[in-house]
Amino acid sequence: MRHSLTALAAAVTMAAAPAMAQETLITANPDLIAAQLQAAGLKTELGTDSAGDPSIVSFAAESNFEVYFYGCTAGKDCLSVQMNACFDAPNGIAFEVINTWNFDMRYGKASVDDAKDPCLKMDVDLTKGVAAETFQSSLKTWVDLLGRFRTLLTG
Repeated sequence: MRHSLTALAAAVTMAAAPAMAQETLITANPDLIAAQLQAAGLKTELGTDSAGDPSIVSFAAESNFEVYFYGCTAGKDCLSVQMNACFDAPNGIAFEVINTWNFDMRYGKASVDDAKDPCLKMDVDLTKGVAAETFQSSLKTWVDLLGRFRTLLTG
């Protein structure tokens, strides 16, 4: 009986190994990130930023946003991404509103630019890669936060 349980445990372990090895790891590769955005039903437009690193323009929660790539070597082999949405606020936004957002929210940090226009950012570290499911969860968090931030700004 003991040998049967050992053989069964070994068979289960061997069966699970290929499934784990086949899990898609999402890295800071523009094509992989664009595919993940598209899998979430979002449109994508690949481009480059002013530093020559990849970028993606997308739209969610009634807002445009960009995905910036960081830690890149010669415009590729990037280590992380940042989702970023900035909004035009003709009268600016009070720093107290931004401070309250940052105090209350664990993810998605807000800031203001020189013209007091509000921006929302969320970083995702992909140095070692993450499961596609994990990246989708981060993307869902971003879209939720983007909607909340837009509501904060528009009332």
